[in-house]
Amino acid sequence: MSFIRPEAQAAIARWWGFALALGFVWLGGWWALRGVGFLPYLGGLIVIGGVLFAGDQLRRGLFVAGKGGVGVVEVDE
Repeated sequence: MSFIRPEAQAAIARWWGFALALGFVWLGGWWALRGVGFLPYLGGLIVIGGVLFAGDQLRRGLFVAGKGGVGVVEVDE
């Protein structure tokens, strides 16, 4: 039994990747600004990767491929 409504579960699943990407950006930024030695460089790379990942996940979250719609043709043989 789930305590979360199906619509809320769908919204969480839709935006989970974007939230994860923002976590990577935050962690990489923290390491880039507060790190010592090699850690700032690694943090900078993580920030760049996180921003790219966030852009992709934002696109996926905004433009969800639906089921059916205008112009969709189903063929049964």
